[in-house]
Amino acid sequence: MANLYETIENLCLRKGIRPGRLCDELGLSRGLMTDLKMGRKKGVNAETAQKIASFFGVSVGHLLGIEENIPADNYANAMGVRFNKISIRHQKTRWGSCSSKGNLNFNCLLALFPVEIIDSVVVHELCHRKHMNHSPQFYAEIEKNEPNYKDL
Repeated sequence: MANLYETIENLCLRKGIRPGRLCDELGLSRGLMTDLKMGRKKGVNAETAQKIASFFGVSVGHLLGIEENIPADNYANAMGVRFNKISIRHQKTRWGSCSSKGNLNFNCLLALFPVEIIDSVVVHELCHRKHMNHSPQFYAEIEKNEPNYKDL
């Protein structure tokens, strides 16, 4: 998986601009790209991620490399549930959600957390495919599929 700088650099190459020019276009500090390249910074805030993603016409999830790291297919198969589609968004108050149509939505900021946390959020949302509430049965389903969820 490419790091954020490599992803931005590849998007810049496709668009025919240099990363420094991207910063100028979006009103970002040129030092940001240098810090990302040198590893002094590993990520950007949600507002900056949204600006960059919009500029290139990609999702924030694509930019942060989270879309391919959501293990929903694996967990859904193991749990015997189905979902419609996954969307990655910058949500202000939720880490994830599940619609009655089976659409799973995840906060792009999950990319900043360890895999165990991402997995826990995925399991939580997939459990809503069986129980569209936060009832005792819902939490029993979580515990069945993620026994250590209380420790996370």
